[in-house]
Amino acid sequence: CSKRVQNLSFNKAGYATQDVLSLQVALISFASKVYPDRLSYIDDILQFSSSVLQGSAVKLAPPKSVRHVVKLLTIPLETISVKVLDLSHYTSVLKYLDYSNRRQVANAIVQSVLETSVVLNDSSKLSTLFDYIAPLLRDMDDASKETELDMDFQQEQHDLAKLIHLVYHQNTDYHYQLLLFVKQQISNRTSDRLSYTVPSLSFELLRLVPRVFEREQREDRDQTVNSRAIFKTTHQVISSIVTTSPQLAVRLF
Repeated sequence: CSKRVQNLSFNKAGYATQDVLSLQVALISFASKVYPDRLSYIDDILQFSSSVLQGSAVKLAPPKSVRHVVKLLTIPLETISVKVLDLSHYTSVLKYLDYSNRRQVANAIVQSVLETSVVLNDSSKLSTLFDYIAPLLRDMDDASKETELDMDFQQEQHDLAKLIHLVYHQNTDYHYQLLLFVKQQISNRTSDRLSYTVPSLSFELLRLVPRVFEREQREDRDQTVNSRAIFKTTHQVISSIVTTSPQLAVRLF
């Protein structure tokens, strides 16, 4: 049924891009609420919406269409939350937003993850998540210079710090690898961002020590990470803010 409506709206002469996307917003709202377990329905709508934007031959969504694009990406979060990470065509729509609107979507994704307190225990999905929330993680080429001075910046970074605490896996070695990935994502970033995320990552690394030490005491042959490696990594993480935030670094040490 949704595909018939999509074909009708796409082929109907005189329909503007914003009108077609407005219809897709209605469809995705219906699909996500009535069929939350059928991710393919939502993905089909996103795929079609992407083709509409692509057909308009623009790099970014037209001004009158921006609010519809934002809704296409945020409405599913209300019902399927982090399952948006399983959608194949989410990024194909996201790329048509400018920095400020990508940042808005990124913040909505982070809020959804925090509200559900979902455990981030899969490297592939964690990578996808960090791709989606990139505007909160790093300086973007199309970002304004005033971004880090606005009212929302601190709250966004506090929320990112909370997000790091959701990274967990019962396999200690795999958990360590996930934290190394987080380290890679937040390293070489601006000092203002690091001062928020470094403490969270440091504490999460140190939380691994009792688990690793217990395995060392048992002389676990399958163990790939040791206490020395964790302390070394933690030292590297904290050292990244020694120059820019010396007092915070001292407290962490």
